[in-house]
Amino acid sequence: NGIVTAVRGYYDDAELLLRQAEAIFEDIAQEDRSRGLGRTYVHLAQLELWLGNPELAGRLAASAYDLARKHNETRERIFTSRLSGMAALMRGDQDKCRKHLQDARHDATTVGYVEEELAATLGLAELDHREHKLAAAEQKLKAVEPRAREGGYALLRVDVLNALARVLRDDAQQEEAIKIARAAYEQAWCDGPPYTYGPGLLTARQLLVELEAQPPTLPVDGGPDSGKGSDSSPPSDPRRVENARWRCEFSKYMRVITSPYRYAPTKFIKLLRDDWD
Repeated sequence: NGIVTAVRGYYDDAELLLRQAEAIFEDIAQEDRSRGLGRTYVHLAQLELWLGNPELAGRLAASAYDLARKHNETRERIFTSRLSGMAALMRGDQDKCRKHLQDARHDATTVGYVEEELAATLGLAELDHREHKLAAAEQKLKAVEPRAREGGYALLRVDVLNALARVLRDDAQQEEAIKIARAAYEQAWCDGPPYTYGPGLLTARQLLVELEAQPPTLPVDGGPDSGKGSDSSPPSDPRRVENARWRCEFSKYMRVITSPYRYAPTKFIKLLRDDWD
């Protein structure tokens, strides 16, 4: 449930669950412990990237990579290499970013890991953008987007659309940037709160504010908990986690782990790939 909670945009609850998982794996047999810890570190690294903490994300990804290599987990190694690249990009270490992302894309292509091949290409497009190579970035993103759409990689497609909107904005293509940002917002909305892709929705919303455009009006069809109180929508600022770290009241913990995923609409369930289970 930890990464699913993060996907919805509730970062403080997600960290609580993932740290609980880390503690559990520390207490079990060595072989299972290291495998379970590796996947937990992967999810924590992704969470820290969403929170804008590249140093911690990079350390977690490196630990997960070492465990994946130890157990010869090829797909996990590719995943963690990409996360290391994204952490390096956020730190401004462009050479290390390029190496990690190129390695991840090469290995993903070799073994047919399409989602990570596309995700690494997205990362390289973001690197192009950082280096002011707007045409190259746009070309990569426009090549990845239809493959993400046709492959059913819904979360990845939101990230691609947001990245493309940023490139178009900086290339003075205002109307097209607004169109793409609205498409990202709609895709991330899914069934509406609480069944949204929180990080993607927040990014699309911020882009539309910067572009002085209104988000599309979308229906809420989120099941039994939709529209109930402030917890039914993702946080407006992911850094609110800093004010809520390590809140571990029993009642809150029970509310989190019994949250209504089993009642989630089919559309939201399809939004989450096996990699996030």
